[in-house]
Amino acid sequence: MKQLIRIFAGVLTAMLPVTGAAMFSFLIYNELQSVAGFIIAAVLLLGAIWFGVIVFRAIYRQGFLKFMTPVFSTPDLDKLEPADKVEK
Repeated sequence: MKQLIRIFAGVLTAMLPVTGAAMFSFLIYNELQSVAGFIIAAVLLLGAIWFGVIVFRAIYRQGFLKFMTPVFSTPDLDKLEPADKVEK
C-alpha cells in the first residue's frame, strides 16, 4: 500500500512541470509556427519530462512528505553555550 501511495503521489507531482511545459510549448509553437518554434517547444517539453522523471524517482525513494519538507541544519548553533546575561 505504501508503494502504491508513493507511485500515485510521484506521478501526480511529476505531471505538474510536464503540464506547465506543455502549455508553454503550445503557446510558443502557436506564435512561432516554424521549425525553430517546434524545436524550442520540443526542448522545453523534453526538459520538463526529464525533470518530472527526476521528481518521480525522488518521491518514490523518499516518500512525498520527506521530499516536500526542507531540512534546515544549523551545526554552528548546536555548540552554543548558554548566556548568563542578556545585553541590551
